Amino acid sequence: MTLMVMVLCSVASGLSFGHEPKTVMATLCFFRFWLGFGIGGDYPLSATIMSEYANKKTRGAFVSAVFAMQGFGIMAGGIFAIIISSAFEAKFPAPAYAEDALRSTIPQADLVWRIILMVGAIPAAMTYYSRSKMPETARYTALVAKDAKLAASDMSRVLQVEIEAEQEKVEEISNNKSKAFSLFSKEFMKRHGLHLL
Repeated sequence: MTLMVMVLCSVASGLSFGHEPKTVMATLCFFRFWLGFGIGGDYPLSATIMSEYANKKTRGAFVSAVFAMQGFGIMAGGIFAIIISSAFEAKFPAPAYAEDALRSTIPQADLVWRIILMVGAIPAAMTYYSRSKMPETARYTALVAKDAKLAASDMSRVLQVEIEAEQEKVEEISNNKSKAFSLFSKEFMKRHGLHLL
């Protein structure tokens, strides 16, 4: 869902409509707000997926790599913006603002920012496709769905290593867990309240 919100809002940002600058800015702000909502939902989800797929030795490196990709994305976006701006400047030359303020902004310049914003949907769409092909994480499948055989099969496929299912261990872990408690219970606050604060 978060990735689809990102794809749709990236495209919609580029298609911001209106005849006056105020209406264009209002629709742009609306779609950028919801884009941020999608990014905010996907950011921790990406780290969770990586940490659940990684083993204890590589977990820190994998989660760090997820957060490090933000820098590469920002850099790639800036490079793409420079390339598109340079291409439009070469195709539609205009005088400098100091020479002629009115003619310095050509009508085609409106397409530059729209293209840059809409291209941001491509990485999100590619991630959506790759995640739709991924199996559920083994930790979830084994401990929540209590299906060790499917968890072993999924991890074997992802890691390309043969893994045996250990249903007994999954049941033992499930049985050894202390009694379940709700999110707003006293037990939850006793265990996690200080950390959350």
